[in-house]
Amino acid sequence: MAAEALPQERRVQLRDLVRGWDRRLRLQQATLWLPRSLLPGLGLGLLVAIVSRLRPWLQNDQIILLGAVGVVLGIAAMLLAVVFWPRPEQTAARRFDIHFGLQERVSTALELIDGRIRGGEELSRLQIDDAWSHASQTSLSANMPLIWRWREWALAALLLVILAALVILPNPQAEAAAASAAQQAEIDAARDDLQQIIQDVASDPALQPEERQQLLQALETSLDTLERPDVTPEEAFATLSEAQSALQQQSEQMDQSQQSQQNALNAAGEALREPQPADQPPEPQQEPATAPVDASQALDQMGENLDQMTAAEREAAAQQLEQAAQALQETNPEIAESLRQAADALRQGDLERAQQALEQAQQQLQQAQQNAQSQQQASESLDQSAQQVQQSAENIAQSGQPQQPGQQQGEPGEGQESQTDQNGDQNQPGDQPGQPGEGQTDPQEGQSGQPGEPGQQPGQPGEGQQPGEGGQPGDQGPEGQQNNGGTSTGAGDAQGDSGSEQGGTESSPGEVPQDNNPDGGGQEQYDPVYAPQRIGGESSEEIQLDPNASDAPVSEGQFAENPTGNSSVPYDQVFNDYSSAANEALQQDYIPLGLRDVVRDYFTSLEPRRP
Repeated sequence: MAAEALPQERRVQLRDLVRGWDRRLRLQQATLWLPRSLLPGLGLGLLVAIVSRLRPWLQNDQIILLGAVGVVLGIAAMLLAVVFWPRPEQTAARRFDIHFGLQERVSTALELIDGRIRGGEELSRLQIDDAWSHASQTSLSANMPLIWRWREWALAALLLVILAALVILPNPQAEAAAASAAQQAEIDAARDDLQQIIQDVASDPALQPEERQQLLQALETSLDTLERPDVTPEEAFATLSEAQSALQQQSEQMDQSQQSQQNALNAAGEALREPQPADQPPEPQQEPATAPVDASQALDQMGENLDQMTAAEREAAAQQLEQAAQALQETNPEIAESLRQAADALRQGDLERAQQALEQAQQQLQQAQQNAQSQQQASESLDQSAQQVQQSAENIAQSGQPQQPGQQQGEPGEGQESQTDQNGDQNQPGDQPGQPGEGQTDPQEGQSGQPGEPGQQPGQPGEGQQPGEGGQPGDQGPEGQQNNGGTSTGAGDAQGDSGSEQGGTESSPGEVPQDNNPDGGGQEQYDPVYAPQRIGGESSEEIQLDPNASDAPVSEGQFAENPTGNSSVPYDQVFNDYSSAANEALQQDYIPLGLRDVVRDYFTSLEPRRP
């Protein structure tokens, strides 16, 4: 018994020893592969950070999260392969025999104990004792030291420092990446809303099968577009616009159908209105005469009075039923047929059949009223869904608009001034002398358009006078100089400066005097803008000149003939009108998403500048 107990005891000791060696080996491999497991995650984060600085992609928090996930996955993969990967006991013993130079003592001893190798009892015992003696004297720290390769750790630390620097430093693509992320979030929200709308449309009993199928097909097409992983904001905006149009069109059709049915029911009720006896004075009306009458209640009241009706009253009632049937013929032919049957029965004197026809018509009218109410509710629901889809499309468009300097985030042009009015350091068209601008009164108000009239400054376009015309061509100025060039001198150049050379200088077409700016900075020369509605232009509009209401004496003499041809004005005098019209269009009209910045940049490039 003692001989049998000894091999079993050695077997347990050898197995524990092999397991200890295996744990040490796994720890050694873990320390060796730990820095290597960090490199893939850090390299992925570094690559994403560099790409995100070259083009709008991910934001800093997303880059950090992606890098952390990569590091965790690398460590998990390393631990799975090194620490938790199973290794058979016999295979581990053979490996350690080779690694420690034990000349297969431990693996042979385990095979002898398990009976896989047969041998003499004494020889086996000696072999097992020899294996235990050599194996127990093996030093793990000397034969399996922990491996720390500092170059690999330094490389991992360097990648971590570079990644941290890229994340901390400002990213020039951060704003565009945030806008892209906001657009994607809005697209996801629009997709969820559209899915809910499809479910509501599919379960709406007020829709006809053909209408439901057609509307669902349009909505599912838009949903398929939104579910594409590579869908662009422009495509999402376009497909949502199509879905909104389909919903709005179906809502309008149902609303028109409901209105037609309701009008027919009101007309039928009006035809069934009980006539007031001729010998009874008219009662004062508490409600308008056009107040609708419930046709169902009118039929109920007529059915209750059938027994008391005279022949003349039954004929009148039959005529009323005929008129009501005619009103309902197009929208509800079944009700019209029941009303005609009741009218025929009344004329024939068959009160029982007339009563049955009236009851049937009354039930049909109640059902028609319920259907009209259901259609009205369905139309309102579709209209709300269309507004919801439109709001989603607008959110996608607004989320992609970068914030302009000095401009609040929102719809372009909404509650904002044009860019030409925000720069107070430059001479804007609305701030030029003689040009109506922001904070200035309209030069057409209270002015007669003639030079020299109180309240009128030279160069200001009054009623019947175009910008750039200093009164009528050929008129004498205050200093006796003619101004036939088609342009007028600025405020303060001619009046109040008698005897100066500027008062009598003629300005060529398209040229603006250089000294009419109060700050002395002058103006640039601008190309003239063709105005066909002015002198010599072909237009149906006629220029009406106000009579000279001033007290100035009328000048007589020889005047030059009115010039013919095309008139033009410097574009800085009309730029403000064009820019305001563009901003109004950006605010109200439909402008494609990709063209809004183009329109804004175009008018910014045309903005007049001071030299």
